[in-house]
Amino acid sequence: MSSSYSTSSVLGVLFLALATACGDAAVSEAAVVSFERLELEPVLAPLEAPKVELCASIGDLGGVTDCKDWTLKGANFEFMDEPSGRVLKVGRAKPAQILIPIDLRFTSACEVTVRLIARVQPFGLTSSLIARGEVIAQSSADVGPWKNQQEIALRFSSEESAGKKIDHIALDFSPGVDPVFLYSVSIENVSPGARAPSGAYGGWELVEIGTDARRSTFLAPGQPLLTSYLVDRPQLSLRFSQGASAEFHSPIGAPLWLTVTGDGEEAEQLALSLKPSEALGWKESVVSLDRWLGEEISIEFELDSAVEGYRALSQPIVTASREAPPTVLLITSDTHRADHLGFLMEEGELRTDAIDELASRGLVFTDAIASINNTTPSHVALMTGLSPRDTGVTANALPISDAAPTLAEAFRDQGYATLAAVSASPVSYQYCGLGQGFDRYTGPGERSARDSAETFRELEAWLPDYTDAPLFIWVHLYDAHGPYDPPEAYRHLYYPEDSDPYLVDESAPEARVPYWDRGLQDSSYANALYRSEITYQDELLQSFLDRPRFQDSIIAFTADHGETLDRGLEEPFGHLSLTYNTLAIPLIVVAPALTSGELSTAPVEQIDVGRTLLNLAGHLDVEFPGRDLLAEREGIERPRFSVQSNGDGVSVLYDRWLLLLNLTGRQRDWGPLEETLHGVRLFDVRADPFCEHDVSRDHSVETERLRGLAIEWLGKGAQNSWLAEIDGSRLEIQRKLEELGYTASESAGSAGSWIDPDCDCARCAEFR
Repeated sequence: MSSSYSTSSVLGVLFLALATACGDAAVSEAAVVSFERLELEPVLAPLEAPKVELCASIGDLGGVTDCKDWTLKGANFEFMDEPSGRVLKVGRAKPAQILIPIDLRFTSACEVTVRLIARVQPFGLTSSLIARGEVIAQSSADVGPWKNQQEIALRFSSEESAGKKIDHIALDFSPGVDPVFLYSVSIENVSPGARAPSGAYGGWELVEIGTDARRSTFLAPGQPLLTSYLVDRPQLSLRFSQGASAEFHSPIGAPLWLTVTGDGEEAEQLALSLKPSEALGWKESVVSLDRWLGEEISIEFELDSAVEGYRALSQPIVTASREAPPTVLLITSDTHRADHLGFLMEEGELRTDAIDELASRGLVFTDAIASINNTTPSHVALMTGLSPRDTGVTANALPISDAAPTLAEAFRDQGYATLAAVSASPVSYQYCGLGQGFDRYTGPGERSARDSAETFRELEAWLPDYTDAPLFIWVHLYDAHGPYDPPEAYRHLYYPEDSDPYLVDESAPEARVPYWDRGLQDSSYANALYRSEITYQDELLQSFLDRPRFQDSIIAFTADHGETLDRGLEEPFGHLSLTYNTLAIPLIVVAPALTSGELSTAPVEQIDVGRTLLNLAGHLDVEFPGRDLLAEREGIERPRFSVQSNGDGVSVLYDRWLLLLNLTGRQRDWGPLEETLHGVRLFDVRADPFCEHDVSRDHSVETERLRGLAIEWLGKGAQNSWLAEIDGSRLEIQRKLEELGYTASESAGSAGSWIDPDCDCARCAEFR
């Protein structure tokens, strides 16, 4: 605490106005209307971000070391070679230990990070720092089962590791029935605060504790931050939250001092400490400003200078009261085909009660298409209102920069609290760049993906914090994405329990099966699992939408792209190619002013959802690209263009005709590059919605006309410099993408100059 501050005698009165909580934070009795975000300035010099020093990395268990000097004790160990690198299978019939020789001297706190797969049961993992045969420190973690790789960070405080010379690191696995698959081990020196995003030093950036990220800055001991505010009306409240985590090495219980000074008064000061139970989460505080009505106040935040460590401070907000604040909810169902909505299918084929109810309340577009066929670029297009042609984002490993104006920023600037809850790493803010504009953002954390049940649980826990605040919410659901693996109770919703989909029938034609289940003999089982995933997800959505808050909300339900099942020329059960299977998506818009249960067959595009939501919310003057879908519901046919993932192709859909133009030759199902570069395919989507018959030779006039439109459209693309570098390891995001079924070539790159209109290659020459 700075000596220049004095504590007022009315401290107790101010405490009565303070509501604090962790997790399900108590909200001030004053209803919240809008968020007026406060900027903070350092009283002293700006903070500089500390560094993380990589001491040693055993990457793929074969790249840096051949592991011959490891000591393996316990049950069976087996080294296996996989496409992604070398893997060590650790049997756990009894306790297992790996002893790794290392020559290190730590200068501060350290972390041992283990990347592994544990699929069935939770178990305990312990790391030990060993010097001359003596264990000098231990760190343990409980590892939960997950079908994909996960990273477990075992942390040692500076008191345990600083100045110590270590000659071995031990990993001890508790016994269990299932093996563990070990991919890598890394050891790092970690200075206090070094795990915080660098942008949070002197600025605002999403800071994640657990899986709850809040737009925050960082406080260091004795480095106060200051702002001012004119309290010009009653029922205003100051709202903020503080967070600490083992990653920040912030001490438990160290007080954060809040000092408020009015006109000509002594400062009033609060000491807001974190309890041990709040150490790994966020603690929210709401302070009434009625005490200073009519005064210009200074507000100062400071972490006690007598301690070591850092504290995350969310952006302070001044809120006011208002009844019935608006809510805008955007739901994206990843990999959801347009034809897989219960009300569009035969009875018993698919149950989607929540989606059906939305359809009955609003406007359904039955001819909507996506702008691209992979997750990150499609969501970037949705959130910017621009095609991937214009954003430059065509691959899942290409994040967008803060220079790109987004839908979240548009609603934020209109006084909305902005929340995002996503279920897979391609749309985690660290990898896609879409965190800008959001006050809070939750994703799968260190995992590649998570069940929608977890996504909804976290978002639902936030809602009490914003009872009366205008809200813009984005919810991303991932259950329908392959591999299809619904909960056991849903596996036979649409497939007979007494049938064996793996039974070989020599007389049956070869089944088109998913890449993740080559032993499957009946492709209809995979189709059924896909529908089961949708029903499971829909039931969770129904529970979420049953809240009174969403009964009069503005809601849009859509998808990033569709999915090829067992029909089509492209690879089955995926979305690698650009056909109607992957282009056609559901699109439902709900708003109090709309006629209930209206169906529109107008040709529309997903990138126009943002403009439509702003208009429905009454923000017609807000600058944002796109068309108003409500004005399009009686729209005439027009060409609609989409880009293929990684810029490999482009499509134009016009009336009944869908033309695909191969831009790079990298098409898995088209043949050799030299034969297919700049090749075309044409489909009649009315007669052939699964795109199983290329009719380009039979309809040469349509083929040439649409090809010309596609090339002309590509040439008109905006030149936005919106690509950003990934915050973190490119290897890490690549690993997560591979777990979700994306190969290296599908997660990086773009088409660059797209196509030369005067190209004289053999395929282009056919159209001269």
